[in-house]
Amino acid sequence: MNIIFLCEEFNIHMERISNALKVSHDLRIIELSGDNQKLTTLEGGFDIVVAGPLNLMYEKLHHSNPQPIVGLCMALELEQTRMGEKEFEHKKSAISSFTSIVVDCEYAKTKLINEYRYKGPIAVIPYGCNISSLSRVPLPSVNECKIFVNRNWHEVHGNELILRALNDVSVPISITFAGDGPLRGPLRDKYSHLEHSGRAKYLGVISPKTLPKVLEAHPFYLSAAASDGASVSLLEAMAAGRVCCTSDFESNLEWIQNGVSGFTFKNGNVESLREMITELSRMESADLKHIASSAREVVTKKGNWDVNSSKLRDFVEVTYRDHHGKLEYYA
Repeated sequence: MNIIFLCEEFNIHMERISNALKVSHDLRIIELSGDNQKLTTLEGGFDIVVAGPLNLMYEKLHHSNPQPIVGLCMALELEQTRMGEKEFEHKKSAISSFTSIVVDCEYAKTKLINEYRYKGPIAVIPYGCNISSLSRVPLPSVNECKIFVNRNWHEVHGNELILRALNDVSVPISITFAGDGPLRGPLRDKYSHLEHSGRAKYLGVISPKTLPKVLEAHPFYLSAAASDGASVSLLEAMAAGRVCCTSDFESNLEWIQNGVSGFTFKNGNVESLREMITELSRMESADLKHIASSAREVVTKKGNWDVNSSKLRDFVEVTYRDHHGKLEYYA
């Protein structure tokens, strides 16, 4: 098939998805960046459109061609608390224009059906991670009291909550932050005393090649995101056999069973997070290794991008065939 791939920003996630589609199809990538750039028509010669995130249809894409369009949904964009009623109704109408939608978690599928009243086919396909390279990272054998955080510095990702908790704990534990974003500089300055004492470290953006070594140096992974889908950075840490700790947001619970494949704390609650960090510092090495092994088993079973990328291609192909009258549906 000839596919037009539309995205707002051709970031690492969109690159992985587009590479998966290019395995067996011709792909033309169009990046709709900039506040004023809109796409009102699409030139002919293509069979199907794959577009993500969904707000492309809402904000920039006015699609009037007869070819089907598959939406790539990012769970965060579905949160109604981040929009007014008028915006929500407009977005709900726009989402109905997609022929089918891919989501990365059951939580997002439920919201699309119950809140956005979407009636088309929905496939739950976690965007996953590269299991083969990360599974070679040795499981932690000693509790070194080191935590790794790999979330960009935006309010929703909760890095300030982590710094607040670290500021209040008395146990000897350190946290290394990767990623970039508008809050990185201001929060680094605000909590500079944690950096000066060696309890907080900042790496900036790290490459996929560097990631396994960084994860190996930290027995624990932590995300305090207030809202999420199937976080790729979480899945990467699980694949590397880290003891992963997240907020108890619904999508996280699809991966983390508290005390079995990781740990959870009350979403947005700094006291709950502080208690969890304290407990991590006291973990026995045997428990550490057992939970890390369970985490790797979970993500290997349902978060392997080599497998899930094939499911994505299948869903796009079935959407095309179904749209043109062949009764084949994705199971």
